Amino acid sequence: MSGNCNLEIFITKSPLEVRLIEIFKGELRSLIISRDDEEIKLGNIYLGRVDSVNKQLNAAFVDIGIGQAGFLSGSDAQIRSGDNQKKRIISETYKEGDKVIVQVKRDISEGKGLKLTTKVELRARNLFATMGHSEIILSRSIKGVEFQKKIISILEQYKNPDFGFMIRTKAQFSEESFLVKEAKILTDTMNHLINESEQSKKPRILYEELDAIRIYFRNIDDGKIKRIMVDDRLLFSRIKQYLCEVAPSFLERIEFTNNSNIYFDSYDIDQKIQELFEPKLVLDSGVVLHFNETPALVAIDVDSHKLNHSGNSETFALDVNRKAAREIGRQIILRNLAGQIVIDFLPIKRKSSRKIITEIILKILKKDKRSILYGFTKLGLFELSRRRMGESLSHRFMTYQEPIRNVKLASSDLLDLINRELRQNPGKIFVAHCSPNLYRHMNANGNSNWKIFLGSIGPVVKLLENKKLLGFNFELV
Repeated sequence: MSGNCNLEIFITKSPLEVRLIEIFKGELRSLIISRDDEEIKLGNIYLGRVDSVNKQLNAAFVDIGIGQAGFLSGSDAQIRSGDNQKKRIISETYKEGDKVIVQVKRDISEGKGLKLTTKVELRARNLFATMGHSEIILSRSIKGVEFQKKIISILEQYKNPDFGFMIRTKAQFSEESFLVKEAKILTDTMNHLINESEQSKKPRILYEELDAIRIYFRNIDDGKIKRIMVDDRLLFSRIKQYLCEVAPSFLERIEFTNNSNIYFDSYDIDQKIQELFEPKLVLDSGVVLHFNETPALVAIDVDSHKLNHSGNSETFALDVNRKAAREIGRQIILRNLAGQIVIDFLPIKRKSSRKIITEIILKILKKDKRSILYGFTKLGLFELSRRRMGESLSHRFMTYQEPIRNVKLASSDLLDLINRELRQNPGKIFVAHCSPNLYRHMNANGNSNWKIFLGSIGPVVKLLENKKLLGFNFELV
């Protein structure tokens, strides 16, 4: 293992959810929350039936068998991407009643329905199988001629007129046996869903995407991983089995821990996660960031607060904006902010100053591959857009238009904290002081999660109502 491995991954399980936390050089870099009560359709592949075609929108509405039609735009309905030929309008491609294989490109979020595409792809760690063409396409970053010849000769054996392959950069570092294994699995899966679509008459699901945790390990590069810590034995076994299949190089770095509190406390993880749900973030430098998500856009305001303004105003503003830009880039990723994003930095007029700020944000968001930077406007605002992939953290877990976490997040946080404390202090009796709102929720007849949890741990936790606590807050003693 390389001596500069600085990435630590902590995976913690509670009765309601699994959280994957990335810590890079002591800093929170990524947070993934996978919940049992959320049905994620992003990446799923369906056999659909065209309900209607709207010529004005150049789009079709497609029934995929879930009770809500998906939206298929003309640009997403092209059979092949990258064709030089003129793109066809959707009414020339599909008519009402046609069967079509589609993949979910955007999940249901913020009042918007599913967005679909006919550019269907199955992903593995090193390869993609892509429907609609039979070509073998290599990543431009693969320079080795010998490897290019070898991988193409492998994939030629699986050539199919209905789909082709895309080869990811990391494939050149994988063993040949794993590339062959991936190619076979992708081929079998693609053939299966094509056959199922031909035999089926009604809309139905053909392929269900992996859960968020396995997608993470499918996509991540392993070069800088120091260790992977999991605090649940069953989950540890499942992740280890999956890594054995797709990334055996990770196996020497995955460990089970029954005391994740040590790591959470040493990096102050709970506090860092809580900050992601706050509309106001105070940096160590004293700079204050304000986040405001609206249906139209995300507004981020930079406030120098009480910092000393002495000296050159341009130099002062550039220094503040530098610190703010680094953190804003991180927060955009961590909070999963998307759509149109407008940042109000302190006023800077020099082109060189604006270029510095642009390069800082670009460097952070470059690997994200979801962002387009437009830069500074004439009014001095910085604009960018980011492709939506699921809801932002605040829309998933916060009460609408109120800077407090909702009952779903609060109850999940309470169970997660109890779970970790019990692992560290087995046999100890705990008292959970809950706000009136949270107390009513935890004791509601329909709250089966709390009853199941109590049944698994025994009568070691007592709930008390504390009217001094507001919103959905709690204290565990």
